[in-house]
Amino acid sequence: GSKAEMAFTSGTIVDVPFELWNIGIGTPNDPGDDYKLIPFIFDMNGNEVFDLDSVDHPISGGDNDPETDWIYWYNPVNKSPGTLGYDAWVASNFNDNLHVAEEVMARMVFVNFNAGSISDPTFPANVNQKLPESGSVFRILTTKTNQPGDRLIVHTTPLSVRESGGPLRYHLYQNYPNPFNPTTTISYELPVKGNVVLRIFDMLGREIRTLIRATEEPGMKTVRWDAKNNEGRPVATGVYFYRLDVSNGFGTSKRTVGIHKMLLIK
Repeated sequence: GSKAEMAFTSGTIVDVPFELWNIGIGTPNDPGDDYKLIPFIFDMNGNEVFDLDSVDHPISGGDNDPETDWIYWYNPVNKSPGTLGYDAWVASNFNDNLHVAEEVMARMVFVNFNAGSISDPTFPANVNQKLPESGSVFRILTTKTNQPGDRLIVHTTPLSVRESGGPLRYHLYQNYPNPFNPTTTISYELPVKGNVVLRIFDMLGREIRTLIRATEEPGMKTVRWDAKNNEGRPVATGVYFYRLDVSNGFGTSKRTVGIHKMLLIK
């Protein structure tokens, strides 16, 4: 285990049941250059504990894939092998300005796949396991990240007239930015003219705001949400869902194009 900072909510320092390590560039099996990282946590349910939250991850259908609080990986300023940089952060009474360097990864979660419904009144007692077994090791191998001076060369073939004429499918994109404050943009594609309904819901499934309810021409569309409800009042910090439904005319059945979640942080 290690110490972690509830950096995006209370700022409290808490104990978490895991450690984060950089296991070297190209040397994953050589512990000689490994060093310990500093975890920041976004405490989704505000209970000051790293645990499963009543947030369903979209890894599968249903509402039975609870995810943990978000983990942000940060390098210590001192990247000497071992725990020197991390220990200096702890010894300084968790002085971020002196001992915390750049962010390595953001918004990582653990998901218990098909573990139990987040809507169950006994949650999280109903899930089959709340965290990975003690002693578990997860190794994440990545490709090299983009660096200053890198060149990216993209080779493409020309689009045909049909392909360049507009979208060929319905699609709802992830909002950007996410997390956001105070506004975020939602984009979607329509291949044909149709009736469009774009709505926002809270964690309990209650409609918060109808952003679009209109007949629209085909094409790429964007709309901005200002974090206000249908009455024009600002909504609270939290997780929200947005859903796009379309139909092609009167009497045709409605289809759901997609559902995504987003996080408002004030």
